[in-house]
Amino acid sequence: MKTSIQRRDASSLPLLISLGVLFVLEALATEASRLVALAYAAVLVGSAWALTRHLRHVLRTVVFLAVALAARVGYEMSPGRVTLLLAHATGVLFLAWSAALLFRNAVAAPGRVNQDRILGAVCVYLMLGVIGAAVASSIAAMQPGAFRFPEGVSSDGPYLEVETSSFLYFSFGTLATLGYGDITPVTSLARTFSWMLAVAGQMYVAIVVARLASLGFSGTAPDTGRRTQLP
Repeated sequence: MKTSIQRRDASSLPLLISLGVLFVLEALATEASRLVALAYAAVLVGSAWALTRHLRHVLRTVVFLAVALAARVGYEMSPGRVTLLLAHATGVLFLAWSAALLFRNAVAAPGRVNQDRILGAVCVYLMLGVIGAAVASSIAAMQPGAFRFPEGVSSDGPYLEVETSSFLYFSFGTLATLGYGDITPVTSLARTFSWMLAVAGQMYVAIVVARLASLGFSGTAPDTGRRTQLP
C-alpha cells in the first residue's frame, strides 16, 4: 500500500516535466523540429503514466497511447494535410481523456490538499493549452486563412502547419483572456473555438481555486491515500 501511495504522489511529475520541455523547445525552435515532435510524444507518454495509478485504465491507456503515437509518427514520416489532422485528432482525444481523468483525481476527489492534487491541477491547465493549440492548428489546416497572423509569421508553411509555437501562444493567450490581438480568428469556426477556449480557461481557474480553497479551509476530510472509483 505504501508503494502505491508514493507512486500516486509522483505520478503527475513526469507529465509536468515533459510539458515544460515541450514549451522550452517550442520557444527555441525556429522551424519544425524532430525534438519538438519527441517532446510532444513525451507529453503523451507522461499523460499515460499519470493514469497508471488506476490499474483498470492501464490497458485502454496503452491502446490509446499507441494509436496517438502511431499517428504522430505517420505525420513525421509522411507530412500532409490528412496525416496532420489525424495526428492532431488522436492526440487531442487522448489528451482530453487524460485531462478529464486527472481533473477528477486532482480537483474533484475528496481529501486534503497535497502535492499530487496541486501538480495534477497544474498539469490539466497546461494540457488544455496544448489541446487548444492542436485544435487551432487543425482548424487552420481545414480552413486556410482561419486565423490572421502578424507580419513575419507565415500561415503558408508545409501543409498549412504554422509553427506550433504560434498556436501555443494563441492558445494560452486565449485561455488567460489576455487579448493581445496579434493573432485573431477570422472564420466562424475559429471564432467559436476561441471564445469557447477562453470560457473554459476562466471556468477551470474558478473551479480549481474554489475547490482547493474549500478543501484547505475545511481540513476535516482525512487523506486515506485512496481515489474515487472511476467508471
